[in-house]
Amino acid sequence: MSRLLGQDLTGREALVNENMVRDHLKEMMEGGAAHIGFDKAVDGFPVDRAGQTLKGLEHTMWMLVEHLRLVNRDLIDWVTSEDYTSKPYPKGYWPAEPGPADADEWKKSIEAVRRDMELMRSWISDEEHDITAPLERNAAHSAMREILLAVAHNGYHVGQMVDLRALLGVPVRDW
Repeated sequence: MSRLLGQDLTGREALVNENMVRDHLKEMMEGGAAHIGFDKAVDGFPVDRAGQTLKGLEHTMWMLVEHLRLVNRDLIDWVTSEDYTSKPYPKGYWPAEPGPADADEWKKSIEAVRRDMELMRSWISDEEHDITAPLERNAAHSAMREILLAVAHNGYHVGQMVDLRALLGVPVRDW
């Protein structure tokens, strides 16, 4: 990884640099540095309001959570699946309904987002996994690229969740 960072380090210096990059990536995935994370955005949100719409806003809380689930899983599949097939864009990456069928579906979607984010964090933590290596499917992409996409994409939509909560009168604490 050190060569990709524009440095020609060896031994301990390279390892320290690589570990620092891995730690920064994990921190960005979890939130807490410059933004809150997914867990705080959904913690305590009432499921009976997950499908509530507001005039002028396109998405409900359910739609945002489910969108993250669909996109994160797609990024993982892009990295890991030999028979990856993309979904129709954009329809394939958004739920059809504004709200979950029930509390169980809401809970399962949140758990799936957490599980998939943890899987990506495990790629980062695994020093045997070169997250910067080109993917066999597309040498212009790497696991690190997909992780960075997830960080940026999740951060954008978590921000929307925080705003939506405030507008619905269910604010989130960011500490």
